[in-house]
Parts: sequence; structure tokens; C-alpha cells
Amino acid sequence: MDPISTSFCGAKWWEVTMWLYQGGTASCHHNPFHQIELDPNDPSSLHNTPQKIREREAMLRGEKPRGCDYCWSIESSNEISDRYAKTRAVPAKILHQWLRDNKPLTADPYMIEVAFDRTCNLACAYCGPTFSSKWANEIKNHGPYIGLQTEGRYFTDSSEGVYRDDQENPYVEAFLKWLPKLEATLEWIRVTGGEPTMSPNFWRFLDRLQVGEFTKNLSINTNLVCKEEILQRLLSKLGSKYKTAIHTSIESNFQHTEYIRDGFERELWHKNVITILESPVEVVDKLNFTTSINNLGVWSMIDYLKMIGDLKKKYGKDRVELNCNFVHYPVFMRVQLIPYELRKTLAAEYQQWLDAHRDLCHPTELAHLERLITIMSQQEHSWETAPEKSRELALKDIKLFIEQYDKRRKKNFRTALDPRFVSWYDSI
Repeated sequence: MDPISTSFCGAKWWEVTMWLYQGGTASCHHNPFHQIELDPNDPSSLHNTPQKIREREAMLRGEKPRGCDYCWSIESSNEISDRYAKTRAVPAKILHQWLRDNKPLTADPYMIEVAFDRTCNLACAYCGPTFSSKWANEIKNHGPYIGLQTEGRYFTDSSEGVYRDDQENPYVEAFLKWLPKLEATLEWIRVTGGEPTMSPNFWRFLDRLQVGEFTKNLSINTNLVCKEEILQRLLSKLGSKYKTAIHTSIESNFQHTEYIRDGFERELWHKNVITILESPVEVVDKLNFTTSINNLGVWSMIDYLKMIGDLKKKYGKDRVELNCNFVHYPVFMRVQLIPYELRKTLAAEYQQWLDAHRDLCHPTELAHLERLITIMSQQEHSWETAPEKSRELALKDIKLFIEQYDKRRKKNFRTALDPRFVSWYDSI
């Protein structure tokens, strides 16, 4: 990477995340999105936006675009950030051709992440109305959260410019028009939301894939809080033509998850997990448990790890996969806010599990877990990438948020979350 530039990231060229319900795009899911300037005659304008082109130019000069703070923050702590993994994942033939072509500023993606709608039956604490219709409805019904100084996502229902799932959406139509040009060379398509299974456009997309030329990797993010007939409909549209991974999210025990991921139903979720793992591997190649590591849930992450270990032992270490993504925004849910001695204790729990189950983890999982343990074990953390969002303001905001979250959702963090979190909360 460094011979290209000290800040080069392959995701800026060859990955794209698109929130088609509002015409937003980003280079990867860590970036804040910006508005697409759609050219009706050029569907690739979904990806090659003026802002991305400016950021690509900046990277080639060795500059660090502000929207990539997620990785710069991790690197400031001398840790390996996702831009290394994302660049390494770019197929060599694509990278070499780009170099031979003298590093053009436009590119076709090898990996697409797409959200068709924000329709969702969950309203996770670390999410917001931009990505969840249930969150948007709460803001409509109860108004904005009051007093938060480090996060603005809870001030509006984000409905301006958002297409409903029953409206014709020019961004969706452009994507479906662009797909045939890309699918023969695309390596990966990942569908997210909202909750994809609640989106009519998601089912249109699956029908399109069945008659197209795409033969590589399909990933579907779903919260798996859905009725059996919906899951069976999904499984019926998958098959051996391409390799499918289902991604679902959890990072703590069920009690904490039901507090954090509002609307989560533990028994239904667990039943659907087993249904997927007992389906033929030709239908679902693997089930990935995608974490959103935050300061509400890390207290019981050891229970999550134990569950993953049990599932790996029963269904195969390659059929069940875990990863570790840190909640960077909202700032007040970062794990770095937790006092050092408490974080160190939690890190020791994770380390003990990892030492006993290292043989169950493939190299990428080991890297994720070792990074988690390192970050949780560090005594000091840099907040230089967000100086205006100081630690003191973030600590005030976590209390303001939880007070209002509990009142609106009719929850009680004192009985729902870990006693150590409650004790820390009271000490702030």
C-alpha cells in the first residue's frame, strides 16, 4: 500500500455502500454517507461521485480524508485498521490493471453493499432513524432526544428525501440497470437495511440474481427476527449458483440484547439460527455473527463467545463465523469510555476464552478477537480524531440518552443491563 501512498485504501475505489432509499453512498460501511448525484444515463454515478473522486485524489497525495476517521482512529492506537484488510481483499488482477492504467480516479466496484429500504422491525440503541423505520417512527411520535451534544442522529426522523418501499425509486432502478454490466466480474454483493426481508425491492433483486450471471459471493444482513414462512421464502431463493452467507447481529447475552436491540425476540431468533445452520451448505454456506461492540453490551460478550463456541463445535468451525466491529458513532457508546480497570477485566475474560478455543477460529477471526482484546486492554485511547466530541461530553450524553431511551421504550437499564455497567453509570 505505501508505494501507492501512505493513506491509500482500496475500498475507496473498489467497494461501495449504497443506501438507495435516500440516494446515499459511501466507500464502505465505516464512512458517513453523502448524496449521490445521479446521472440517469450513467448508473455508475451511484459509485463514482464527485466527493469520492476528490477523496481518491487526496489519498493518492497521502492525505487522510475525514470521512475515514474510523480507520485513522484505530491506527492512531498503533492497531491494524480495516483499510489494510479491505485493500488486501481487492483481487490482484483488478489492482494490477489499475496500476497499469496509471491509477484512474473512476472504477467499477468488485464489492457492493446495498440497502434498498430502511424498513425495519428493530430500533437498536446504536442505530438511528436514518437506517431504521422503527427508529424514525419513535422520533415522529416522541420528538427529538434532548440535550445530546456529541450526536445529532436522534434529532430528526430523517424522512426528508427518503423513498418509501411502495414508491418507485430512481436509485433502485439505476442499480438494477447497472447490475447486469457488473455481475459477471463482481466478487461480492452484500445486502443490508433496514431489514432486507421486509423490503419488496430486496425480493426483486433476488429474482434478478436468479436469472443473471452472478456466480460469486452473496451476503445478506438480517436480524432474523422474522416469521418462519419469511425465512423459508428466503432460503428457497438461494442455491448453488452462488455462495451465500447470512449475517445476523448479536454481541451480548439475550437479556442485554433485548435491551440494546429493541424489538429483538430471543426464542424466535435462536430458532431461525438453528434452521439456517441445519439447512444444506449449498443453500447457506455460512452464518456470520456480526457484532457491534459498544459500552452497553461488552459486559456479557463472554456469553456471546461461549454461544459461538458451542455452535462451532456442533455445526463446524467454518460454518459459523464471528467478527468484531466497534461502534464508533454515536461517540457516547464507544467502549473506550469504560474505565480502564473494568475494561482490563473484560479483556481478560475474552483472552481466557480465546486461549481455550483458538483452534475453533480461522485467522480473520483471531485477528478480530486479538484486536478487541488489545483495544479493551489499552490504558489510554486517542480522541484526537474528534476533538470537539470530548470524553466529558460523551459521558454526559450516555446518561442523557439512556434516561430518554428508557422512558420512550418503557425499559429499565438497572434491571436489564449488567450490574457493573449500572455501577459505572452511577459513578459518572
